[in-house]
Amino acid sequence: MASELLLLSNAVERLQRENLRLKRIGMGLLVLIGATLLMGQSHSTRTVEAETFLLKGSDGSTRAKMDTKEGATEFLFYNAASQPRVAIKLNEEGERIEMRDDSGQLVATMGVAVQKAAKSSPTTSTIAVLGSQAGPGVVMQANKEVATVRVDDKGGHQVWANSSQP
Repeated sequence: MASELLLLSNAVERLQRENLRLKRIGMGLLVLIGATLLMGQSHSTRTVEAETFLLKGSDGSTRAKMDTKEGATEFLFYNAASQPRVAIKLNEEGERIEMRDDSGQLVATMGVAVQKAAKSSPTTSTIAVLGSQAGPGVVMQANKEVATVRVDDKGGHQVWANSSQP
């Protein structure tokens, strides 16, 4: 009976050691997995590259688009019917913001044009508020030498203008 008790005691001690070893291995694996996950999340910055980015609404319609083509960059915002309403455009000739109505007609624009071979002012800023592209509208332009304001009729013909130069 004493030998059986000794065998049982040895078996319990062996099982306790194995249990402790398995617990230590399990904890080590958990720490290793946790450290791996934390190291993988430490890269908070990443770069996404593309020529075109589309932002879609929950209904699948295009709500915004960023696009580059032939040296120009455009950022377009669309209405609920997926028609462009506001555009920010940049190219080698300058920058401009365009606003359109629901039918797609240009109603206002603001821009800065850069003239590469200009002898006087290389930059002209323009703000135009239009009833349609042909008129009526108000166009304001300015560069380093002169500022002008003009009013166009429905046919796009100038009906009034004034300049800062005499």
